[in-house]
Amino acid sequence: VYIPLPTTLHKEWVTLALSTHKHVLLEKPVALCASDFQTWSDLAKTHHRIIMDGTMFQHSDRTRHVIRLCAQNGGAKRIETSFSFMGDNRFHQNNIRVSARGDPLGCVGDLGWYCIRVALLLFQTTTTTATPISAQAVDFHLTDDGVPIHTTCIVKFNESRTLVFHCGFTTPLRQNLEVILSNHQRLQIDDYVLPMPMPVQKMTLNSMSLQQNDRVTVLEQTEIVVPVLDNSNSNSNSDSDSNSNSKTVNGDNEDDNDSDYPVVQEVRMWENFTRFTREGWGGGEGEKEDDNDYDNDNLTADKLASITLLNQKVCDAIMKSIRNGGTITQV
Repeated sequence: VYIPLPTTLHKEWVTLALSTHKHVLLEKPVALCASDFQTWSDLAKTHHRIIMDGTMFQHSDRTRHVIRLCAQNGGAKRIETSFSFMGDNRFHQNNIRVSARGDPLGCVGDLGWYCIRVALLLFQTTTTTATPISAQAVDFHLTDDGVPIHTTCIVKFNESRTLVFHCGFTTPLRQNLEVILSNHQRLQIDDYVLPMPMPVQKMTLNSMSLQQNDRVTVLEQTEIVVPVLDNSNSNSNSDSDSNSNSKTVNGDNEDDNDSDYPVVQEVRMWENFTRFTREGWGGGEGEKEDDNDYDNDNLTADKLASITLLNQKVCDAIMKSIRNGGTITQV
């Protein structure tokens, strides 16, 4: 069962679906509070069913490569990201995402969810867990009934790692991601949530230095290209300047090479959901050594539920921070 209902209706319908032995794919934010999602996960396990959130970008081939790239370079140390769009008057008057009766978490649950998720994915390495410690809404604006429509947040993680993000319905479309890696390189993506409609998805890895007389030197820059079409021979060299390298990485599934259909993140999400319903909570074959737990190769329903729970806990802490006027709040 796919449940895209307003968040205030999730408790009734998720409980009903799981109680009648249905697998559930649930839109984000998954709940009004983390304890509700924990209850549903326990109920799903009792009935030998799966509950999974519908955060699509996590399942894309590009995200898989970003996770591996971060792990190979010592992990991410700092992440700055934004996800926003400009809602028109009709949106602000009628949309459930700005209604306390529909989605009281507002932009935090609708857009901030992705900003939090990318940090949970990239701060995780083979040797270090991604554990959010505290969250603070440092700037925010609410509707008359208390729904956040733009928010800037700081989330502190273990190992002195930091996520800074902005989400909102009042600024132009942005879905930018900047990751500072432990080896001092910088990873940039301009469309990490909703990829541009192109046969390839791109990301840039670079290293810069500030020399004497404020001269900026590009020490290294590589454009990494992930094909989205299985039969694509796309190459980005023509788009790169003479100081940049270009690297093309393969897609996720070698068995798809004869397909004429794009392997987009929506397809990958449903593939994983279907696999979970077959394998159960613990997954099938053993994990591959040295791979991140949240890489699609190692992802299980249980691991995904644990990151969903953390995602909701951070949202809860941000909402509490907002209610308290922007205080630092423990996750």
